[in-house]
Amino acid sequence: MQAPSDYKTSGLFMILSGALTILASLGWIGGLIWVCVGALWVFPLAMGIFEVVTGLAVYKGQYKANAKTVSILGIVAALLCGNVIGIVLEILSVVQLGKPEVAAWMAGGGTSPVGVAPEPMAPPVPPPPIPDEPASPEAAPGETGPESPDEPPPWAPPGGEGPTNP
Repeated sequence: MQAPSDYKTSGLFMILSGALTILASLGWIGGLIWVCVGALWVFPLAMGIFEVVTGLAVYKGQYKANAKTVSILGIVAALLCGNVIGIVLEILSVVQLGKPEVAAWMAGGGTSPVGVAPEPMAPPVPPPPIPDEPASPEAAPGETGPESPDEPPPWAPPGGEGPTNP
């Protein structure tokens, strides 16, 4: 089964963003290694390499269940490197992977026909309603308040005196 074109486009975005993230990481490592801070950009470098490898597979049309996860990790790596173009490319990649045609293809494990969405799930059954509980143990079922409007509510201070609103 052939992969949707939007899936392959997502792979292209992942390759480009990963390459830019690798270049930015190498720049940060090269510029800051002498103060021992450059080693912090080894993690975004590894994420960029992983993203390029996954992006190549996606671009070739191979099914990758972790494509969306890798793309989101690419956003994080691009943020850590200050790579604005990479962030935009990764957002575009996530958008491409979220399209209904691609989501249906990925939900089918890369085997569902392109353009055929999986059947939607049945709506959830609402829980049964909770019956009204009486306000006091003496109240009969259905009664929820004082028996007459002259009775003070249970939270009123003793003696009926309390703050009033003008």
